[in-house]
Amino acid sequence: MPIEALNNPRIGVEYNKGSENWFSFTQGSNDLTNKLATRGTATEVYYIQPINRYAHLRLGAQMIDYDYSGSGYQIGAPMSMSDAATQAPTTLDKLNNFYLLFNVAY
Repeated sequence: MPIEALNNPRIGVEYNKGSENWFSFTQGSNDLTNKLATRGTATEVYYIQPINRYAHLRLGAQMIDYDYSGSGYQIGAPMSMSDAATQAPTTLDKLNNFYLLFNVAY
C-alpha cells in the first residue's frame, strides 16, 4: 500500500488446496502448522508493517480445514476426516493460528 506515513505497509493473502493424495516435500519446514502439506484448504491473511529498512512487524492468521487425514505424512492411506474421527476421537479437523512476528534482517 503506497502510504508513506506508514512506511508503505503490505497486505497478503495466500490460499492452498491439497487433494486426498497431495504430498508435500516440506517435512523439514520450520512452520508449526505446515500449511503447504495440508490435505484440505489452508488460507493465510497477513499485514506487514515496516518499521525501518531492517525490521518489520507481521500480524496474521492461518485458517486450515483438513479434508483428509495424514497431512504431511507419507505413511498410511489418507481417510476422510469423518472416518478418521471414528477411529481417533481426538483427530484435528480445523486449525486456527493467530500470530504477531517481529522480523529483523541483518
